[in-house]
Amino acid sequence: MKTTPALISFLQLREGFRKHAYDDKHPNRELTADTPIEGTLTIGYGTTEYPDGTKVKWNDTVSKQEALDYLNAYVRKEIEPVLENLFHYPLKGCQYDAVASCLYQFGAAEVSGWRLIGKINNGASWQEIALEWVDGTVMWQGAPLFWPRRIMELFMFFDLDWKAGENVPAGTSVISALETMGMSDSKAVAALNESQLEPLEDFAREHNKVVVREAAPEVAAKATKVQVKGAKSPIPVEHIEYLDDEAKAEVKVKKIEDSQRGKGFAKKKVAEAAATISVGGLIAEQVGVIEPAVKFASNYSMNTIGIVLGITTIGSVGYYFYGKWQEQKGRDDADTLLG
Repeated sequence: MKTTPALISFLQLREGFRKHAYDDKHPNRELTADTPIEGTLTIGYGTTEYPDGTKVKWNDTVSKQEALDYLNAYVRKEIEPVLENLFHYPLKGCQYDAVASCLYQFGAAEVSGWRLIGKINNGASWQEIALEWVDGTVMWQGAPLFWPRRIMELFMFFDLDWKAGENVPAGTSVISALETMGMSDSKAVAALNESQLEPLEDFAREHNKVVVREAAPEVAAKATKVQVKGAKSPIPVEHIEYLDDEAKAEVKVKKIEDSQRGKGFAKKKVAEAAATISVGGLIAEQVGVIEPAVKFASNYSMNTIGIVLGITTIGSVGYYFYGKWQEQKGRDDADTLLG
């Protein structure tokens, strides 16, 4: 399931419950067998067709529980498959919920062709997405249409308090409304990172592991176990990488110290320590303070010692950059895996 239970709550609120069937073009008109139907016969929480494919009839009635069952069935059968194919990369649950609301109201055929979907897929800024959400779906002949619902969807998409959207006056700048609710560039980036990490974390949880997020390598290297919400006891910290370049759909779980990132970081630290000793030795040899410390090595001249330290320094620098490359390769592989 891409959507969350919040979608059902949202649709119940926005659609409202109707016990008796009605013509959605004239929702307050009482129906009889002779009433001409100009719109679509609807019942419950916006149901126009029952799960078995039967259309709603003018004299149908429904209970709240039945209406809720129909709503859930429709989301599973008609909306979830569309969401599965609509986006190029995974979204957060609240983002799927917001788009699902549009699908429920306008239908997959219409929403699939919206510029809004293209902007989300192309990584547009949150400001562009917000403006398109309004301009592309709300404005009708210069006047706002379904304004509260669109603003509530926007708040939901950006993981804000969507119920507050109902109180935003029509015509208000959507950018200002979102900023007032706490929206910012950093929050948008954080939301994207979270959405990309969720599939990895689902995989990791299935294997009783934890994905190490963008923590500094020295912090991740020290961490051996993490307490995870819902887990009875701390579980091992792991790092996820590709099996190889040819099988990128398959992933395996590695301990952080066995990962490319962890190994590269370790090499860098070793090289830094060796370089510090070597450079310090070269300086000491040049100023003459090293001689008392190496008199026991009477078989070697000071020039020989200087050459050895110089070679060690050069080797340390090379080893450092190799470690840096390996660490970066691990990061790049992880970035590729994240999509």
